[in-house]
Amino acid sequence: NVCYIGTDSYEGIGMAVNHLFKLGHRDIAFLNGSLYSMVSDQRQEAFESSMTELGLEIRPDLMARGYYVSDSAKYHVPGFLAAGATAIVCGNDLIAKGVMEECVQRGFRVPEDISVIGFDDISLAATYNPPLTTIRQERNELGKCAYVILNSLIHHISISKTLLRPKLIERESTARREG
Repeated sequence: NVCYIGTDSYEGIGMAVNHLFKLGHRDIAFLNGSLYSMVSDQRQEAFESSMTELGLEIRPDLMARGYYVSDSAKYHVPGFLAAGATAIVCGNDLIAKGVMEECVQRGFRVPEDISVIGFDDISLAATYNPPLTTIRQERNELGKCAYVILNSLIHHISISKTLLRPKLIERESTARREG
């Protein structure tokens, strides 16, 4: 008996891309998490389908996989900036922190020159400089669902998959694209 609990990555990444699109961004990069991760695969698929639905070009030079740590940014952000990205969607909030730091280190202002959006809404995201726009996963709800599923498994009641709805949390790391 196996089950899965998580937040709907398709809906969450779709919210992020749509938010940036509404702000006028068209050259949107995606710095994803680890290879061989189901969540990373889902988020990659979600990013590509969201871009396609909006009629935006899926550019391999604006997509990369790192790890779910801020250090990943230094390997990929320079290429994104050189390729003309105006916004970067990140696989999680730690990656987003690294992206913002790397952008600033290279003379770009967040969000005036480049918008950045994360995923998770960890407690530190609101304290980043600037505070991070992100996709919230309701961690308390995930915990409650885990309890229900574990109790169900103990009592031989099958529950295969539980997906929670994400929520866009708008803060100061994204802005309207001028020009």
